[in-house]
Amino acid sequence: MEEKERKMAENELMEVETKVERKRKPDFSVYEISVITDSVRKNLEIIQSKLTNSVTKKKKKQIWEEITKDVNAVGQANRTVQEVKDKWQNLHSTAKQEFSSFKKEQEDWWWAATKATLVVKRKNN
Repeated sequence: MEEKERKMAENELMEVETKVERKRKPDFSVYEISVITDSVRKNLEIIQSKLTNSVTKKKKKQIWEEITKDVNAVGQANRTVQEVKDKWQNLHSTAKQEFSSFKKEQEDWWWAATKATLVVKRKNN
Protein backbone atom coordinates (compact mmCIF):
# COMPACT_ATOMS: atom_id res chain seq x y z
CA MET A 1 0.00 0.00 0.00
CA GLU A 2 2.81 2.40 0.85
CA GLU A 3 4.39 1.72 -2.54
CA LYS A 4 1.19 2.81 -4.32
CA GLU A 5 0.94 5.98 -2.25
CA ARG A 6 4.60 6.80 -2.91
CA LYS A 7 4.15 6.34 -6.69
CA MET A 8 1.01 8.49 -6.68
CA ALA A 9 2.85 11.23 -4.79
CA GLU A 10 5.74 11.04 -7.27
CA ASN A 11 3.34 11.28 -10.24
CA GLU A 12 1.61 14.30 -8.71
CA LEU A 13 4.96 15.95 -8.11
CA MET A 14 6.02 15.30 -11.70
CA GLU A 15 2.74 16.77 -13.02
CA VAL A 16 3.25 19.93 -10.97
CA GLU A 17 6.84 20.27 -12.19
CA THR A 18 5.88 19.83 -15.88
CA LYS A 19 3.06 22.39 -15.73
CA VAL A 20 5.20 25.45 -16.27
CA GLU A 21 3.19 28.54 -17.00
CA ARG A 22 3.66 29.56 -20.60
CA LYS A 23 4.12 33.22 -21.45
CA ARG A 24 1.71 34.54 -24.04
CA LYS A 25 2.78 36.82 -26.80
CA PRO A 26 0.95 40.14 -26.94
CA ASP A 27 -2.15 40.37 -29.09
CA PHE A 28 -1.64 41.36 -32.70
CA SER A 29 -1.48 45.14 -32.99
CA VAL A 30 -3.55 47.16 -35.42
CA TYR A 31 -0.39 47.69 -37.50
CA GLU A 32 0.36 43.97 -37.66
CA ILE A 33 -3.22 43.20 -38.70
CA SER A 34 -3.04 45.93 -41.32
CA VAL A 35 0.16 44.46 -42.76
CA ILE A 36 -1.40 41.01 -42.88
CA THR A 37 -4.59 42.16 -44.61
CA ASP A 38 -2.78 44.37 -47.11
CA SER A 39 -0.21 41.71 -47.96
CA VAL A 40 -2.80 38.97 -48.32
CA ARG A 41 -4.94 41.22 -50.50
CA LYS A 42 -1.95 41.77 -52.83
CA ASN A 43 -1.27 38.02 -53.05
CA LEU A 44 -4.82 36.70 -52.69
CA GLU A 45 -4.90 34.87 -56.01
CA ILE A 46 -1.85 32.78 -55.13
CA ILE A 47 -2.77 32.28 -51.46
CA GLN A 48 -6.26 31.03 -52.31
CA SER A 49 -5.11 28.98 -55.28
CA LYS A 50 -6.44 25.42 -55.22
CA LEU A 51 -3.41 24.09 -57.10
CA THR A 52 -1.22 21.87 -54.98
CA ASN A 53 1.80 21.26 -57.16
CA SER A 54 5.29 21.87 -55.81
CA VAL A 55 5.71 25.22 -57.57
CA THR A 56 2.50 26.63 -56.08
CA LYS A 57 3.29 25.28 -52.61
CA LYS A 58 6.75 26.81 -52.78
CA LYS A 59 5.30 30.17 -53.91
CA LYS A 60 2.69 30.13 -51.11
CA LYS A 61 5.36 29.30 -48.53
CA GLN A 62 7.54 32.14 -49.83
CA ILE A 63 4.64 34.62 -49.70
CA TRP A 64 3.74 33.66 -46.11
CA GLU A 65 7.39 34.02 -45.10
CA GLU A 66 7.49 37.50 -46.64
CA ILE A 67 4.24 38.47 -44.91
CA THR A 68 5.64 37.20 -41.60
CA LYS A 69 8.84 39.17 -42.11
CA ASP A 70 6.79 42.32 -42.78
CA VAL A 71 4.62 41.70 -39.70
CA ASN A 72 7.71 41.24 -37.52
CA ALA A 73 9.14 44.49 -38.89
CA VAL A 74 6.22 46.50 -37.46
CA GLY A 75 5.38 44.42 -34.39
CA GLN A 76 6.93 43.88 -30.99
CA ALA A 77 6.58 40.10 -30.84
CA ASN A 78 8.49 37.79 -33.13
CA ARG A 79 5.66 35.95 -34.92
CA THR A 80 6.01 32.63 -36.68
CA VAL A 81 4.62 31.87 -40.11
CA GLN A 82 2.00 29.61 -38.52
CA GLU A 83 0.88 32.35 -36.12
CA VAL A 84 0.44 34.79 -39.00
CA LYS A 85 -1.46 32.21 -41.05
CA ASP A 86 -3.69 31.43 -38.08
CA LYS A 87 -4.37 35.13 -37.52
CA TRP A 88 -5.36 35.55 -41.17
CA GLN A 89 -7.64 32.51 -40.93
CA ASN A 90 -9.31 33.94 -37.81
CA LEU A 91 -9.75 37.37 -39.42
CA HIS A 92 -11.17 35.81 -42.57
CA SER A 93 -13.55 33.57 -40.61
CA THR A 94 -14.77 36.44 -38.42
CA ALA A 95 -15.41 38.62 -41.47
CA LYS A 96 -17.41 35.86 -43.14
CA GLN A 97 -19.52 35.36 -40.00
CA GLU A 98 -20.22 39.07 -39.68
CA PHE A 99 -21.15 39.34 -43.35
CA SER A 100 -23.48 36.36 -43.06
CA SER A 101 -25.12 37.85 -39.97
CA PHE A 102 -25.53 41.22 -41.69
CA LYS A 103 -27.00 39.57 -44.78
CA LYS A 104 -29.49 37.62 -42.66
CA GLU A 105 -30.57 40.80 -40.86
CA GLN A 106 -31.10 42.49 -44.23
CA GLU A 107 -33.18 39.57 -45.48
CA ASP A 108 -35.25 39.53 -42.28
CA TRP A 109 -35.88 43.25 -42.61
CA TRP A 110 -36.84 42.86 -46.28
CA TRP A 111 -39.31 40.06 -45.48
CA ALA A 112 -40.85 42.10 -42.66
CA ALA A 113 -41.21 45.14 -44.94
CA THR A 114 -42.72 43.00 -47.70
CA LYS A 115 -45.26 41.44 -45.34
CA ALA A 116 -46.22 44.86 -44.00
CA THR A 117 -46.73 46.14 -47.56
CA LEU A 118 -48.92 43.16 -48.44
CA VAL A 119 -51.06 43.70 -45.33
CA VAL A 120 -51.53 47.38 -46.19
CA LYS A 121 -52.44 46.54 -49.80
CA ARG A 122 -55.01 43.95 -48.69
CA LYS A 123 -56.66 46.43 -46.33
CA ASN A 124 -56.90 49.03 -49.11
CA ASN A 125 -58.57 46.59 -51.53
